[in-house]
Amino acid sequence: MTKRTMRAIFQVIVIAVAAMLLVLPQLFRHGIILGSDISFHYLRFYDTYMQMKTGHFNFIQSLFGFSQSGRIVNALYGSGFAYFAGLILLLVQNWFRFQVLMGFLCEFFAGMSMLFLMHQLMVRNWIRTIMALLYMSSFVVDTWVLNQSFTGWGAVFLPLALASGVRALRDKQAHFNPLILGLSISLLFMTHLVSTMLAVVALFLLFGVALFVTNDKLALLKNLGVAVAAFALLSSFNLFTFLSVETGNTLFTPWKNLAMLDATSYLSLGDNGMSAIGLIYSGLFLLQISVVFTSWRKRTVQERTLTSVGLLFLVLSSRLVPWDDLAMHFSGIAAFQFPLRLVVVAYVLLLAGFGLTLEGYLNTQRPDEETIRALVWTVSLLAVFSAMNQVDASARYWRTSTPAAAGDNGSILKTKDPAALRAAFSSPDLVDGLNLVMKAAPDYLPVSNHQAPDSVLGYQLYAAQVLNNRLPLSKKVTGDSELALSWKTSSTKEAQLPVIVYRHSTVMLNGQAIAVSDIRTSDIGALKVKPRKGQNRVVVGYDLSGLGKGLIWVQGISWIMLILGMFIAMVRRMKTRRADSELADE
Repeated sequence: MTKRTMRAIFQVIVIAVAAMLLVLPQLFRHGIILGSDISFHYLRFYDTYMQMKTGHFNFIQSLFGFSQSGRIVNALYGSGFAYFAGLILLLVQNWFRFQVLMGFLCEFFAGMSMLFLMHQLMVRNWIRTIMALLYMSSFVVDTWVLNQSFTGWGAVFLPLALASGVRALRDKQAHFNPLILGLSISLLFMTHLVSTMLAVVALFLLFGVALFVTNDKLALLKNLGVAVAAFALLSSFNLFTFLSVETGNTLFTPWKNLAMLDATSYLSLGDNGMSAIGLIYSGLFLLQISVVFTSWRKRTVQERTLTSVGLLFLVLSSRLVPWDDLAMHFSGIAAFQFPLRLVVVAYVLLLAGFGLTLEGYLNTQRPDEETIRALVWTVSLLAVFSAMNQVDASARYWRTSTPAAAGDNGSILKTKDPAALRAAFSSPDLVDGLNLVMKAAPDYLPVSNHQAPDSVLGYQLYAAQVLNNRLPLSKKVTGDSELALSWKTSSTKEAQLPVIVYRHSTVMLNGQAIAVSDIRTSDIGALKVKPRKGQNRVVVGYDLSGLGKGLIWVQGISWIMLILGMFIAMVRRMKTRRADSELADE
């Protein structure tokens, strides 16, 4: 085994140990953290878990989650990741084990992703490892563990996506691997759309600088074209379903935040948190910015660009921008809701820039490297233990009289008995706990054509027409992976069913297909039918079209080919290194 391989293994072990430390408080507390976003995302995962458990797959409709309402969620929000999480849930069969394991994987993959980015900077191995530890200990990653916020999983893949832009700035040839770029953006797109958009904007700036300084602009543009093609193939089905649903329906938009200044980030002296950047990261960011801008001419293009783009996103995430005024005049900006989301790019680029500047300092000033290394290791370990304390603070609520206090679920709990809540989340039927923290979130519901999304009371209507619908009926999943609703009535009066239909939905009432033009819905897409007296049965499906079915195969084959290609390339690289090592020994 070569020294290089041993160093790589050591780095992976360090990151794995740190990831374990970050979830250890929750493991020791034996507590589930009921964060603010647990209902929405766990219902998505429960749906894919049940699809895999029963063998009834539907890549568009929710067959099991979201009260079996048939609403489209995963196809519009991280479909690929939802199936990955569903597979993990299928393996562990328990919400506590699921939460701890997913927390560990989030932290571990975030560290590995940052380690990969730092590898592109050609810095010392210990600098790479420390920057990875600092990143995985930051709140932008930990927010998944603490709040079940998907910003955390977006932050996992963001360094991997930005690594190609960082690599292109290393020299005037602007080399980078377009397949890795296409792969990373595809992973982001199938995980978190907002993080994908942030990555694209940041990459536009990084590659813009690379295009300006490179000696071979045509080669750079060709590689970018290959990356776009790779992304299109690897995400072809997900892109199709996303665009099909988005363009074919007027969807309920996220709530508009007109108080955006309250959702900004700021430099601070305390702990690292959702808005407060904290002493450790504030100090590192300010130090990096100050060093680069006070010695601009001495800095490399990489250092200048990473620091400048990182500073830009830091400023945009802060109260230095008049966000409230912008939100009042531009509804699209208000829909972005939280400017602090932008800070994740600053974390990636400013930490990477700090590592690069530290490498340059060690090479040019020749200080006592052991002292510098010990100091930076100490800072990174402080960040790890600070994050552990936050996890411990959230996990301890589970065994108290307010087990939901870690998030904002207290007001929507279906039970006030903490023992009943804990028992529900320990039930073999995994939906029992989710039913007690169900939120009436109307995201992605189809709004009637005559209604403006902002004018529809989506939360109230979804609660009344779906969650609390009093029509006594049963729901089953058919052999064709469609939803069947059955009920008995003595009236022929129009019935409001707790199932959502979209433009390309198919509806059958008592064995007869209802023409698209005759389908009636409420303002949020809940189906209305005129039943007959006696037994009634409605089956709701979705017409995927031949193109959509074909793209499932295109995307699947593309992933298989990419994985095989990466495996072959890895084997060849290992053989080459082994041969070089043997020649060196001779």
